[in-house]
Amino acid sequence: AVDDRGRPVDGGGVVGEGHDDGECDGDNDGSGGGGGSGDGGGGGGGDDGGDDLNVGTSENIKVLVRIRPILGHETSNGRSAGKVVQRLDQGQLEVRGEESRHKLTCKFDAVFGDESIQEDIYRHVSDCAVAVVEGFNATVFAYGQTGSGKTHTMFGPPGHVQSLAYGSSPNEESGVIPRAIMQIFQLAGELKHSKVSIYCSFVQIYNEQLFDMLRDPDRASPLEVHEDPKDGIFVEGLSEYSVRHFQDCMQLLRMGEDNRAIRETHMNQASSRSHSLFQIVVEQERRSSDPMAENVSLRSKFNLVDLAGSEKWDHDQDMVDARVTEMTNINLSLYTLGRCIASLASTARKGSTDSEHVPFRESRLTRLLQDSLGGNAKTRVIATLTPASDCVDESVSTLKFADRAKQVMVFVRRNEDRPVDHALVQRLQKEVAHLRTLLANFTATGVTGSPPRLTNGGGGSGGGGGG
Repeated sequence: AVDDRGRPVDGGGVVGEGHDDGECDGDNDGSGGGGGSGDGGGGGGGDDGGDDLNVGTSENIKVLVRIRPILGHETSNGRSAGKVVQRLDQGQLEVRGEESRHKLTCKFDAVFGDESIQEDIYRHVSDCAVAVVEGFNATVFAYGQTGSGKTHTMFGPPGHVQSLAYGSSPNEESGVIPRAIMQIFQLAGELKHSKVSIYCSFVQIYNEQLFDMLRDPDRASPLEVHEDPKDGIFVEGLSEYSVRHFQDCMQLLRMGEDNRAIRETHMNQASSRSHSLFQIVVEQERRSSDPMAENVSLRSKFNLVDLAGSEKWDHDQDMVDARVTEMTNINLSLYTLGRCIASLASTARKGSTDSEHVPFRESRLTRLLQDSLGGNAKTRVIATLTPASDCVDESVSTLKFADRAKQVMVFVRRNEDRPVDHALVQRLQKEVAHLRTLLANFTATGVTGSPPRLTNGGGGSGGGGGG
């Protein structure tokens, strides 16, 4: 059933040029201070318990880097690209280009070489799916230049989503999105004393306009982004589907992927030319086994984002107006994203008392990702790299962005809504009225010294809360 309630949508993104703060060390210049990636609390599956989960905790954005293998076309047909990006260990890589500015050593939360498999990647972001079922917002997004493996990492190889939609089971080729959906349904099925509803939506940003990927295949009706004081950023008029099974989500993914804007580039025969965001909303009514305890409502969002890759001018192909417009808008949105990350990272280094302006509103992409980058969400960035020597400029730019992203702090809290206890409210209102009467009488008598002591301790407590 399609629903036009316009549920909130936010997401993740990445890219851009920038300074060398953080833990990417060049051979000729020392690195700045920078903040490593912290292991703050947030929503880690609900094992921590206690009131801290409701109050919230701060943590750094976690950054993973995946280096894809050298492809056949990169060493043939006139290209003789060598391998200049190398994984050193599970958290470190090096870039060894010919120029001094292309010689870097970087540390991240995890680094995966060309031998890595899809399961390795998902193992490092699966805590986001656990957090969503526990009532926390989460975002996973992939960034890298065009042809670096973003869509492969998020969805799987070409045709994989289609095969899942027609009944195939998830396998070793499944990307982050199918695996996350499967895990969410598994975890939701294990919940006791809970009523769970799951909804999905799919939106793309093409030429700086938002389109519903499930109901607008011709991209004829652009949508607008708004902000709600309670639910945050959302897309007005975006269709939302109620789903009950993994297969329902795969059908939606297939529909959306069929409607996504793609074009051949010099790096990829079917390159995504729009940013896509697949959002899962999990709503829960948790009923306590204790008849005296109150029920709790949870509403969490999981944003799974596949960004379009940055692209350079291709002198070997006919750069028609439509392609130039696409390339310009993609690069501009990614540049704005880089500026936002730089401002957030700078604020994190200086402290919250000296915050900088963050230009979220200058791009539809950054506006959508505002909650994920600087708000209430566990956020994971997967930076994908091409190891080829003739792509070293783009690889260094990606690493600089990733290094700044891991310095950004986000505040994660459980999205909990408890019902109002009207009896308690009335009792507190009576106590406040009683305290005001005592204060008025005390003031009218003009007595100096200490005020009279209250005989009912509850009234004193209620007065403090009501005042």
